[in-house]
Amino acid sequence: MPTISNSITYGAKRNRSRAIRVSFLLVAAYIICWLPYNALGLIQFIDPETFSKHANKVYCLHGMMVFNSVVNPYLYGLFGGVCRPKRRE
Repeated sequence: MPTISNSITYGAKRNRSRAIRVSFLLVAAYIICWLPYNALGLIQFIDPETFSKHANKVYCLHGMMVFNSVVNPYLYGLFGGVCRPKRRE
């Protein structure tokens, strides 16, 4: 027979693993969306001539940065385990 402490511990572990999963997904989304922009900035610092050839791609990369802000609420909503109200009978 499950005890109260076991069920609380199970709930805490489940919440912790959910929080870790959401945190990992947020960090991964951040890296995916910002890495191209930062890489282009590094290319600008290292080789300005190559950067001038690809400078028109910066506008597309700006869209990727904004996309990070769009993706975050969906990651929280889909993987965050939102508490749903109980249905009344």
